[in-house]
Amino acid sequence: MDRPYRPHLPPDPLPLHPLMEREGGGRRPGVGEVRRGEARLAPMGRPSAQTASAQADAPLEPRFESVAENGGAIHELPLQTPGRGGVGCAGPDPKGADLSPRCRRAIICPMHPALDHRRSGPLLQPGTRWLCKLTSLVVALAVLTLALSPAARALPLAGPDAVPYPVAPHPADDASPWLLRLSDGRLLLFWSSTRSGNADIWYAWLAPGTETDWSAPVRLTTSPCADRDPTAVELPDGRWMVVWSMECDGDADLAMATGQDGAWSPPVPLHPHPKEDTAPALARTRDGAVWLAWQSFRSGNADIWATRTDDLGAQWSPPLPLTTSTGRDETPALAEDSDGRLWVVWRTANYLWARQSGDGGAHWSEAARLTFYPDSSAGPALLASPSGSLWLAWYSYRSGNQDVWWMRSDDNGRTWGTSQRYTRFLGYDVEPTLALLSDGRLAVAWGSNRQGQNDIWFGLPGSREDLLPPPYVQAPEQVPASPGPSDHITILAQAVDERGVASVLLLWTRDGVPQASIPMLDDGLHGDRSAGDHWYGARIGPFPAGTEIRYQVKASDVDGSSTVVPPEPVAFRVADQSSQGANILLVSDMDRAISWLLDYYRGALDALGYAYDVWDVAEKGAPDEAALSRYAEGVVIWAVPFWGQICSGTAQNALKAYLDRGGNLFISGQDVAFHLRSTGTAFLEGYLHARFVANNTGMYDLRGTAGNPIGGGLALRIAGGDGANDQFQPDEVDPLPPAETIFTYEAGIGRPPADPLNPWTLGLPGYEDVLALGGQEPEGTWSSGSGALSVKMPRYKVVYLAFGFESISTGADRQAVMDRVLRWFALTPQPPTATPTATATPVPTATPSPTPTSPGTKTPTPTPTRESTPTPTPTVGASTGNEHAYLPLVLQRGW
Repeated sequence: MDRPYRPHLPPDPLPLHPLMEREGGGRRPGVGEVRRGEARLAPMGRPSAQTASAQADAPLEPRFESVAENGGAIHELPLQTPGRGGVGCAGPDPKGADLSPRCRRAIICPMHPALDHRRSGPLLQPGTRWLCKLTSLVVALAVLTLALSPAARALPLAGPDAVPYPVAPHPADDASPWLLRLSDGRLLLFWSSTRSGNADIWYAWLAPGTETDWSAPVRLTTSPCADRDPTAVELPDGRWMVVWSMECDGDADLAMATGQDGAWSPPVPLHPHPKEDTAPALARTRDGAVWLAWQSFRSGNADIWATRTDDLGAQWSPPLPLTTSTGRDETPALAEDSDGRLWVVWRTANYLWARQSGDGGAHWSEAARLTFYPDSSAGPALLASPSGSLWLAWYSYRSGNQDVWWMRSDDNGRTWGTSQRYTRFLGYDVEPTLALLSDGRLAVAWGSNRQGQNDIWFGLPGSREDLLPPPYVQAPEQVPASPGPSDHITILAQAVDERGVASVLLLWTRDGVPQASIPMLDDGLHGDRSAGDHWYGARIGPFPAGTEIRYQVKASDVDGSSTVVPPEPVAFRVADQSSQGANILLVSDMDRAISWLLDYYRGALDALGYAYDVWDVAEKGAPDEAALSRYAEGVVIWAVPFWGQICSGTAQNALKAYLDRGGNLFISGQDVAFHLRSTGTAFLEGYLHARFVANNTGMYDLRGTAGNPIGGGLALRIAGGDGANDQFQPDEVDPLPPAETIFTYEAGIGRPPADPLNPWTLGLPGYEDVLALGGQEPEGTWSSGSGALSVKMPRYKVVYLAFGFESISTGADRQAVMDRVLRWFALTPQPPTATPTATATPVPTATPSPTPTSPGTKTPTPTPTRESTPTPTPTVGASTGNEHAYLPLVLQRGW
């Protein structure tokens, strides 16, 4: 299993300036290479013409070169050479004669044509290599001394015109960027965005000769399907070919369109297949062909497939599998090097691998591993230049959070330089894409949540370096989530920065009137959990019932960078909690970090018109017998996505008493049986009437039992779509009489979820040993294959889902299941009492809203925008009791 994302919480400030950070490569040393800590230079003789020819014809086996300690490389300062405007990196002259290879290996130049030894020509004459070595050493020591000096660390090294920036930022989700330089000098950027209310492909272009002059965004696709992962090339006739992944009702296929500046052909499918095809990558080769690689499950496993067209997309060759490993081969990248070799790079088991073909795809080399660091490397991007340079970028966890990294080869992939970290933001930076500007400089775009929302960011390594990123602020929250008139309210936010957080402020209004900003402190005395844990708190209130509070959090770092999160204020209204307003109690038994998962339940209840109260276990603890007894004539819906107080004897005893009084229970969670087998067998078998069978079926499709009033006629998918995609270990259970099976797992219908959310990804405590406890069980069903049960006893009823309700992949299916369950409990929608409640104002959130589609019908499924919340939006009196505000939480979902 991949090591998941964990927020990186370094000491404040870091001891080294980011420019001087060195990263190890975890690699095999090359022949003749300098060992760690040595000051000598590795010899690198000029190859003979015969040797060079043989190398050009042979499959490439990459070597990785470095001279710095720990495998790192020091960025070079410009060094003027008499009579030329270059730097102290000698390379081949225009005829290819390598005059000073030792100097080239002594200092690795940044990615810029003026600093590229293969472009700058012979800067040092023969006989000057010792001067070159001395110069290199002096420059390196000067850079290191400057960067480590207190004065240098106190100076901001990047101004507003020299840092990365977002392209066409929007509160919706922007993801999957793709850069393409056109023959007219423009730089095209394609990406997927939900700004229209659906996931569509958009594009914009950067004017030649500029760094920031982008056009307005243009929407390319308008279908109701979810369009993602665009890739593009320019055809010889000047048109653009764009291919993307189009998901309709959970089934993803590739689609293609050609055109230019608003005139586009209708989308056409490419090699459609019942199994999902995603992550396409295009490359145009010198023989006029266009190659397409993508990730497909058509073989029953995630592999990389390829096809080509020689007639501008009119006809495509049959799909060819490029990988056949038993692991997951994902997210390919393509490029043709200056020797005419076609490269494909992909990810398998946390590492990047490559193959090449020098004969138009007829034969391919063996797979060669390109990255060696033990933490995950993903999302490769590959770029080739006519000079023989290859750039490879990806994102990795090696720094403790997700950052963009790159490395470069100057000999068409035979040897590679040390990997370099480009981004240093402590949130996430993912999915890099590369292109060369018209002046030869390297450009990179990637996805990031730097402003509390998912945007596409743009930078130029060597000139727009990510030296001073803003602080990372995780979603603010209020405690209690639904305050009453007597409650003091704590606003909490987690803020971290790579060099240190200077201040955190609460920006807030009361009934629309701006209030004085309040410093938020991390001292353990302001409701901020513990001192020094990077959680900041401030207290406000109490306020009269009906008071509306809106707030944001502003964090500033020691370098003067700041960010305000969320982009739109969180809003809540102080509730009058004097009376019960509904006969449904929705229990949120989950960590605050994933409280947004409750919105899948709320969305279904709201859409069906049911009134309900919310009980937040993270805020109040588990409800006791007295609290539950108020809903004896109604239903308790207990949502526990991973684990929670349901594991405690106190909560189980309260539920037993509630059921004995004649209550109804709807409980859902993928690990309920797994945990109760050791902490609550009596409750699991005696009240839920279920026996634990297996911890992880590895199956994500369920079919309802024919004739069952809840499951009959329904077929559910619990991965992808607009569901939570959080099922990493759905349980199998057996019914114990008089329980009946509602849904049964089915194999072979759909693929496993791509990178499902899991407790490690979400940073939840208490899950470090889950794999040791049972997560390594073989996948599949072992007994009845039951995934959901219903129990009708003389005094009570129970519906138990051994998977998460939140994972059901369409809003229509979630509504259908919720409606059937509640009607089986003999409930029908009723108007709520007009009680002032905590009302959520829609703000950007990573939680999708239900999408109305017909269960079991293969129709296009729009992907909702992050600007939406489950519809209809709750208003005063629309639902009752202890409602949460919708809190923004930006998480990696399939990135």
